[in-house]
Amino acid sequence: DKYLAHATQIFLVTYTGIIIAATQYGIGRHYRSLRHQDTVEAHRLMGTANFFGIGSIAISKSSFAVTLLRLSFRTWHRVLVWFIIVTVNLALWTTAAFIFTSCSPIARVWDPLVPGTCWNGRMLLDYNIFTGAWSAAMDFVLALFPWLLIMRLNMRRVEKIGGCVAMSLGVLSGITAIIKTSYINQSAKWRDYSSIDLLIWSAAETAVVITAASIPFLRLALREVRSHHYRPG
Repeated sequence: DKYLAHATQIFLVTYTGIIIAATQYGIGRHYRSLRHQDTVEAHRLMGTANFFGIGSIAISKSSFAVTLLRLSFRTWHRVLVWFIIVTVNLALWTTAAFIFTSCSPIARVWDPLVPGTCWNGRMLLDYNIFTGAWSAAMDFVLALFPWLLIMRLNMRRVEKIGGCVAMSLGVLSGITAIIKTSYINQSAKWRDYSSIDLLIWSAAETAVVITAASIPFLRLALREVRSHHYRPG
């Protein structure tokens, strides 16, 4: 899972870098103030950035789920976690692929003046909303999962609760995903500044997952440091 965590960080940094580059071509400003060629380049960079942004969300959730797999002892636990991994990745990577396959030729994705055809925009928007909602729902399921696993272990009650709370911070990712999904309708307005909220919350969702997945290990590291510090001699 550490390799998945590293991949998540790479995808998130790439996403952020491309979005910063896109601002040079007008992302975040009113459409009417931009030249057509700048708008086309901004759309192209936005599409590429969104691919990495969606990918970072998929990989980050997989990383946390793989950690739970290592704690799962019952068959149905493992089946449920694998179901979440597969369905979330399938939904998110399909959304990422739609960025490049929704129009023919692909140049029409960035430039509406290019002759060609595109899929139904409302259908794509509805699927994106479904994907965001499903991703958020699975965050809440994964956040509850540690309580099923850890509370059955032979540990002190305080340690059980502390471990469960630390590993349930993924609920914050679910909340972030809900907020992000509420902005998806604005994604149809890439031509204007209204898409900025979606870009910000997409990055925030991944960042929250990374943070939530790291805290349990930070807790263990701090405990180890304290045990060495207070050890006699």
